[in-house]
Amino acid sequence: MPEVPEWALALDNVSSNPWNEILPLIGWAAGGFASQVWYTYWVLGAGYGMAKGRSYGQSCDTSALKRMTVETARKVKGWCRVVYVDATVAMVIGIVVTGGFMLSGAGILRPEHIAPEGASVAIELSVIFGKIWGKAGAMLFILAGCAALTSTLIGQFAGWPRLLADSMRICFPKFSRKFSWQVQFRLFVSFFFMTNFLIVYTLGIKPVFIIQISAVLEGLLLTPFQALSVLIGLVWVMPRLISKEAYIILKPGWILKTGLIISTLVFGYFCLNKIPAYF
Repeated sequence: MPEVPEWALALDNVSSNPWNEILPLIGWAAGGFASQVWYTYWVLGAGYGMAKGRSYGQSCDTSALKRMTVETARKVKGWCRVVYVDATVAMVIGIVVTGGFMLSGAGILRPEHIAPEGASVAIELSVIFGKIWGKAGAMLFILAGCAALTSTLIGQFAGWPRLLADSMRICFPKFSRKFSWQVQFRLFVSFFFMTNFLIVYTLGIKPVFIIQISAVLEGLLLTPFQALSVLIGLVWVMPRLISKEAYIILKPGWILKTGLIISTLVFGYFCLNKIPAYF
């Protein structure tokens, strides 16, 4: 069991429970629940493959899937290989970046005996960074932090409203008939804008706390449900949606199924045994 060092325990914003620091890191490494779903929206927006001529907020054309030919299935299989490579590269980058954060914390924050909190996080880290790389390095750190924050917010505001608008369309058909998909999307964008403002106004600027909570809830709590849902979809649902000939070509391999099972069990363990103690 890892232990929290004595110098950290003397700080007000560090918990004596090491899992309070480890769980957000694991959730961060998981990549998040929603961001793994947004790949579909990127394909729809770009109009690739069978998404050509379609737009957001439309139901799946099940009849076209049922008539899928072997030739079409082979083309889809080729696209699946692109997705596998893309996902693998993203996973490797995520592992490297997460490992970089750990090494940075061990090599910079520990010798300084600080754990930045609140609005001073970026400033304190830039000062430390500037001791090594000078004023130019400190400014580069601030610019990189702003770029990361902006890109993350753009991704969140582009993805979550689309995901929730589609969820409303599927789960509450009457609501979708009353409000178009575009209207629902704008409502959710407005909702997130207001709630983000209220969170900052109520809690203050606490980036570390917000990142930790979001990493635990999205990265740990929802990831096992997602892995299990994808496994069920590939093994039990997909054979009913496409032709038998197409499924023979597109059926998931044992590596993918094993990975999904391991993800469900590992992250499910943390959800059941560690998250309750975190809160």
